[in-house]
Amino acid sequence: MQSSYSNLYCFYEQSLQEEVDSHQEMAKGLDLSGTYIKYFGRKRDVVVMQGQLFDAKLRWKRLTVRALEKGRHLQQAYRKSKQVFYYAVLSAVLFSFFTVTCPLVIVTVE
Repeated sequence: MQSSYSNLYCFYEQSLQEEVDSHQEMAKGLDLSGTYIKYFGRKRDVVVMQGQLFDAKLRWKRLTVRALEKGRHLQQAYRKSKQVFYYAVLSAVLFSFFTVTCPLVIVTVE
C-alpha cells in the first residue's frame, strides 16, 4: 500500500507533466503557423512574426526549464518527507521499546 505522500507526489508530478504536454502541442502549432507565414506571408508581416515567434520560443524554453526544476524540487521534497516519516516512526518505536523494557528508575541520594 502506498503512503499518502507518494500518492500526492504522483498526482502532482502527473498533473505537472500533463500541463506541460498540453501546452507543448500549442507551442508546436504556433511554430508551424509561424513557419507557414514566414514563407507565404507579406514581408512586413514576416518580420513582426519572426520576432514574436522568437520571443514565444524563448518563453517556452524558460517555462520548460522551470517545470523541470519544480519537478526536481518536488522529488527532493518527497524523498525528504519519506526520510522524516521513517525516522519519526523509528524513534517512536525505539522510545516505546525502551520505556517498556527499561522503566525509569529514580535514585535519591541522601
